[in-house]
Amino acid sequence: MYPNHLRQHPGAQLRDALGMRIKIALAAVCLVAPLSISTQAFAWGRVAVSENGTYGYSYNYDNQDDASQRALNECAKCATTDQTCVIDSCDEGS
Repeated sequence: MYPNHLRQHPGAQLRDALGMRIKIALAAVCLVAPLSISTQAFAWGRVAVSENGTYGYSYNYDNQDDASQRALNECAKCATTDQTCVIDSCDEGS
C-alpha cells in the first residue's frame, strides 16, 4: 500500500498511458509533416486576362502549355474580337 502522498488516482495510469500515446502521435506528426510539406503537387494553373478585364483560367493541368492554352481559350470565349487575352502571370511555386 502506498502512503497517502504517493497514492495515485485510479484513472491516473490510464491518463498517463493516453498522454504517452498522444506524445508519440505528436512526435510522429512532427517527423512526417516536413516530408509532406516539402513535396510538390506538380499541377499547373494559369490566368489569362484581356485589357478590359475579361478573364479565363485553368487549374490542375499536368503541364504549363496545356494550362496556358485552356486559360487563353476560356478568356477568348468572352472577349470581343478586338481584345487580346494574355497570360497574366505564372509562378510554379504558388
